[in-house]
Amino acid sequence: MLLLRVVIRALGGSKMITLFDGTSALLERALDTTLARQAVLTSNVANLDTPGFSPRDIDFERAIDEALRHAERSGQEQRRAPAGLPDTPLRAYDRPDRAPRPDGNTVDLDVQMARMSQNAVMYDASTTVLARRMQLMKYVVNEGGM
Repeated sequence: MLLLRVVIRALGGSKMITLFDGTSALLERALDTTLARQAVLTSNVANLDTPGFSPRDIDFERAIDEALRHAERSGQEQRRAPAGLPDTPLRAYDRPDRAPRPDGNTVDLDVQMARMSQNAVMYDASTTVLARRMQLMKYVVNEGGM
């Protein structure tokens, strides 16, 4: 219990320690966004040869910025753990990769693959941070022991 009291003091005295705080909710939103973005990018690649198809994308940075603005407006990151961020829908928008081909398609496979790689890096980073947070919680619950 000593370690738990040290963590409580380090967090500012009598603040409540929760398993799922604002950072966890933000990580959840990051994972949801990368999952949705992967589906959109996969659809773009699948429609590489579809006449008139224009690729779509989801702006990862914008989704995270909106989540942060919501947390700041509510002040929950300072008072207590939020129940979660609002479940606002992620909006895909048209994002042509190049000038239309004669059939009207604007998908560039190299651009889509680069975006998929970038998305995979964001997903991996989010899962790594979440896993580390869970390890820290396990450490605290076990009072520093394994």
